[in-house]
Amino acid sequence: MPPRASLGIPLPALRTFEAIVRLGSLTAAAEELGLTVSAVSHQMRGLEAAFDHPLLRRDGRGVVATDIGRTLASDLGRAFGEIDLAIGRTRAARPTVTVSVQASFAARWLIPRLHRFDMIAPGVDLRILTTSRLINLAREGIDCAIRLGPGNWPGLVATPLMPHLEGPVLRAGANASAPHRRVVLAGREDEWTPWQDLATAPTVRTLPTRELVIDAVLAGAGVGILDTTIVAAELERAELQFLAPPRASGWSYYFVAPAYSFGRKEVKAFAQWMLEEARG
Repeated sequence: MPPRASLGIPLPALRTFEAIVRLGSLTAAAEELGLTVSAVSHQMRGLEAAFDHPLLRRDGRGVVATDIGRTLASDLGRAFGEIDLAIGRTRAARPTVTVSVQASFAARWLIPRLHRFDMIAPGVDLRILTTSRLINLAREGIDCAIRLGPGNWPGLVATPLMPHLEGPVLRAGANASAPHRRVVLAGREDEWTPWQDLATAPTVRTLPTRELVIDAVLAGAGVGILDTTIVAAELERAELQFLAPPRASGWSYYFVAPAYSFGRKEVKAFAQWMLEEARG
């Protein structure tokens, strides 16, 4: 059961609403909170039904709060600020590891495994920050990160976890010999370069986040270039099929951290656990 505020309104939905108003879009709020855009939309439909008032309205490509929504968001911002301060004061007495990771990796690979980390480090609070931008760990007070790339980030110790494999994937049961629409991540059309000769339909569906590309492929909307690590569970359950063998991109997943972070036993324990999980 999700935690609930008064009047039976789920607290996560209120937190999501405050993030949408503050950031100006459902996509940005989804990235900050580690949710899919569809999950954010579902929460907002339930929240507006609970209040029986429209809280958001479309404004170009983004959203803005209505008058009543703006007041609610302002009050929630102050309330959540107090809650965060209270939690921070309490956590100061407990060891905490802050890790930065892309939302799709967090949702589909890391979080489903975290119960095993809790078993070996029950006293450690793991704080997960999801973002697609390349952040400065030391400047932003982040202990470590899971990064996909070449592995040569200045000032960081990078330990390889697993190679990056990707390939054209289609929903299982779809006719693999028929041409299917390409489902493309906005700004990453180059992912299709190794498979330019693959016969596809002339239409293209472009989506703003990796999670939405995965959801679209699972829904049968077309074929997408997917990371085998991110969709490993769906491949094992035979929910997806490859149209061509996956290929190594030349990049890998790495556990990265400033050298001084390894002086903390909690970070070392998390790094070792990540290595063991990556090896399977």
